[in-house]
Amino acid sequence: MMARTAQSAVRTAIQNPSDTITPMRTVLSEVREFDGRAVPFLVKEVPRARSIRIRVTHEGVVVTKPYRVPRYEVEAFVEHSHKWIIAQIDEMGTLAQKTLSDRIHYLGEVREIRRASVPPVRFSGDVFWAPGEDAAERLEAVLEWMRRRAKPVLRDSVYRWSSRMCVTVRRMGVRDQTSRWGSCSSAASVSFNWRLVMAPQAVLEYIVVHELAHILEHNHSDRFWRVVETHCPDYEACEKWLDEHGPELLQYGRGMIEVPLLA
Repeated sequence: MMARTAQSAVRTAIQNPSDTITPMRTVLSEVREFDGRAVPFLVKEVPRARSIRIRVTHEGVVVTKPYRVPRYEVEAFVEHSHKWIIAQIDEMGTLAQKTLSDRIHYLGEVREIRRASVPPVRFSGDVFWAPGEDAAERLEAVLEWMRRRAKPVLRDSVYRWSSRMCVTVRRMGVRDQTSRWGSCSSAASVSFNWRLVMAPQAVLEYIVVHELAHILEHNHSDRFWRVVETHCPDYEACEKWLDEHGPELLQYGRGMIEVPLLA
């Protein structure tokens, strides 16, 4: 049934506007005082959230909310949960902001960056060896290595999945996107965020499947999600990973050296 649906969709001319994946975004980032302690406080909008939620992690106090929930409702919920937040902070101890100037995410894991006496950047034994006088220079060298590495990695994934899904990709690009992980145009042109190489391989593969599925179904209908699930049964876990960790990855390479360490 799925094969017939996919083949029929391939023969259908795609005329809808392009579709994209929009990750969770941070709408407020500041430091607030809880019981006399300065703690990072973040509010994030989640595409599929149905309610306001509060988590206390090593990142700080993190509030997630649906897109249409106004700020005053968030503040009321935080005020109502004030005692619980303080109890969680007490349980966790000191919330320290960790930095990644000597570490970086690659294939879903935090990797150490060590100084190399000469270029080029090398990745060996879960460690990056990079030239540079200080941590910032070494980090930038590794980021440039990842930008170059992203294209062949994504190209190979697109080649594999386009063959399995029986779709034709007219053009593929890798870009420095600020809020998207991938996109697909009505002309079967796909593009991807180079930072996907920082995510687990399964998450990268899911984004590729997601965009190629739009060549068959250029929407987010039930038929579209059936195509995705056929090729990526664990896609919901991948979406959850991006909702939780994607905003941190999107900060890399945009003039920010110190970003929160993923919990």
